[in-house]
Amino acid sequence: MGENTTGAGGPVALPYAGPPREIYRKIGHAFAVGKAKWMGAVIASPEAIYLLKETRFNAGAAAGMHGGLIGALVVGAIAKALEKPDETKSCKYFQLPPEVRGHPDWPAKKQKLDVDVIVLPKPFVQNMRHPRFSNELKLSAAGIDYKIEYTLFRGKKVKAFLADAGWAMEW
Repeated sequence: MGENTTGAGGPVALPYAGPPREIYRKIGHAFAVGKAKWMGAVIASPEAIYLLKETRFNAGAAAGMHGGLIGALVVGAIAKALEKPDETKSCKYFQLPPEVRGHPDWPAKKQKLDVDVIVLPKPFVQNMRHPRFSNELKLSAAGIDYKIEYTLFRGKKVKAFLADAGWAMEW
């Protein structure tokens, strides 16, 4: 009648219980901070969004597709000379707490370079919105505008993760 089938006296595992909720997820591959564009992982969690500044977008590389190697070199040199430094950062990658970088869900485990990281804590993020017919999220934090790009056709998964993590957004 009141017999426990676990044999250990502990709680019975429910067969319909789903897997534990994911804590960290890579939601993007590129982002802009104001007018500076970066390639790098964008990782979201219930507490913050992490932007890894791996490579700055180079206007010369884009010009190379249209103007050949010489055009790319010239435009790249001019763009680099006129480029304003982007000092927006929270810390270096290896300064992130070990419990963040070492978490089983952390998607950037093979990070070799100690790149700059922008950490956007949830309380400081305002106006997160998803423009129609796009693959980007726009938000602002501490008076700075950010634009996060994600892979095409991944919007449903990005939206589901952010909603499950408690992020307020207009989609």
